[in-house]
Amino acid sequence: MQHVAIAFRPAPNEPGFCEIHADLTREAGEVNAWGRINKAFINDLRKQLLIWRSMDGWTLNHYEEHLAAQLEAAEAPEALVIAEDDRKDTD
Repeated sequence: MQHVAIAFRPAPNEPGFCEIHADLTREAGEVNAWGRINKAFINDLRKQLLIWRSMDGWTLNHYEEHLAAQLEAAEAPEALVIAEDDRKDTD
């Protein structure tokens, strides 16, 4: 089992860019299996971010508007937490 938190924050030294902070904390399970599973997870996350980077302006704007509406409804904190998940190891 683990705890995962992913946060996107404005980059302090790069206006218009975000920093991505991922915190993965193993709470139970075998260390080697946890590392192997999370290597694949981080690689999948990287691929999704590359896809996001390649989207055209209209598509990005669509997702940004959708996210803004959800944040407004949820009254999210300044540091946007995109995913917070408790997962169990499958090994």
